[in-house]
Amino acid sequence: MAIPSSSSNTDDAEMYQLASAELQRLQRQYRIMERDREAYQDEMRISIAKQRRIIDMLSREKQELLLAARVNKSEKQETKNASYKNRIEILLKQQDLIETKIKSEQLQLKELDAQIRKVEDQVNELRSSHMNDDKYLIKVQEQNREVDLLENRLHTATVKFNKMLMGNRKLKHEIDLLVKSKAHFNDLYQQLIQKLADGKKVILDLIEQATVAYDQREESQNKLFALKERDKVNVAMYGHEMRELQRELDHDFKLQEFLGIKGQKRIMQDLELREAEKKKEQRESLSRTIEKFENILQQIKEFCNETDIDRVAALFIKQEEENFALFNYVNELNNECEMLKDQVKELTVNINEQRAINKQKAMEQQDTLDSLTQELRNRQNDTNTMKSTLDNTTTITGEILDKINTLFVFMKQNQTQQTASVLNLLGDSTSIHVNKYNVSLFLAIIEKTINQLLNIVNAPVEDTSARHEDTVHFEFPPRR
Repeated sequence: MAIPSSSSNTDDAEMYQLASAELQRLQRQYRIMERDREAYQDEMRISIAKQRRIIDMLSREKQELLLAARVNKSEKQETKNASYKNRIEILLKQQDLIETKIKSEQLQLKELDAQIRKVEDQVNELRSSHMNDDKYLIKVQEQNREVDLLENRLHTATVKFNKMLMGNRKLKHEIDLLVKSKAHFNDLYQQLIQKLADGKKVILDLIEQATVAYDQREESQNKLFALKERDKVNVAMYGHEMRELQRELDHDFKLQEFLGIKGQKRIMQDLELREAEKKKEQRESLSRTIEKFENILQQIKEFCNETDIDRVAALFIKQEEENFALFNYVNELNNECEMLKDQVKELTVNINEQRAINKQKAMEQQDTLDSLTQELRNRQNDTNTMKSTLDNTTTITGEILDKINTLFVFMKQNQTQQTASVLNLLGDSTSIHVNKYNVSLFLAIIEKTINQLLNIVNAPVEDTSARHEDTVHFEFPPRR
């Protein structure tokens, strides 16, 4: 019994320890929650105090704003505001006037600065215009080099221009040939299209004729079939009637033969009576047969609309001949239809072959046209390139001519008598302008003048006075 007691005590101790631990945990949690509650209360008190202060401040601002609004709405304050407004408008107008004056003064200052710079440039230009002999010689040499350079450029540009003109002429000739080839191709193309249209028209006519022939053939076949059916019916009916007539004739012949053999008179009254009755029956039978034949003949007459038996037979024979002729005609039509079908097939084959040939020719012509178009496009591109090069060359040539003209005008004041005579040959010397036709004369004049100037510069001092009368007096015009 001691062992169970110790185990129960152990369980109680463990339960007590667990309960104590749980109690301590709950106490700690309670203390934490109490601290959190106190902290939250403190925080809320602080927040409420802040909000109350903000509410008080906003209330005071509201009171101040209401007071300011009431003050502004008073007559005295409105008068002050109106005076302030008028004063501000006056000040703004004065500001605009002052800004306008400032801008005008700035523009005047800029114009004065520009005039000052212009005067300074003129002064500097006048200072630099004074040249000594060394500078003059250097300038003349530079001008000679520039003239040589311009002549070389002019010669090169002229050669290139001539080459481009020759190439342009060749291209124009090739373009003319291509245009003629295109026109010839268009003519051939139109002819082929016309032939194709004619062939289509012939084909349509043949198809229409074949359709009409086929319709006629169908109609003839229908008529022939109807005639054959009617002929079969008539033949069957006539055969049946002929068999009936033959049977009746055979019966009559046998009856007559029998009566001839038995034609002797008998005395017995009963035999005579029977013979009389038999003859009577034969006569009645013969009369019925005759009546039947007459009815048949009457029906034939009514059917043929003819009363004469010979004419009825002739009509029957004639109708048979017509039927046979129609049969032959239908056979001929069938043969012609077969021939037309064969011709249509042959024409269809020829048309397909011609279409294939035309398609092949059209493809070849299209390829040729595409190649010609591409070549024409390339030629046009080359022509445009040459035109642009020609324009550039023309521009450069114009610049060179303008420079030559400027140089000539610069040297024009000191003309010799020979130069004046050359200019008189060219026309009015005041309206002469350098162009590609008279540039060689102007260059010759400039070259001669420059050579004379070089001779003057390079001549000894003692010979200067002696040769002064034979030289050209050249003076540079003052620069402005």
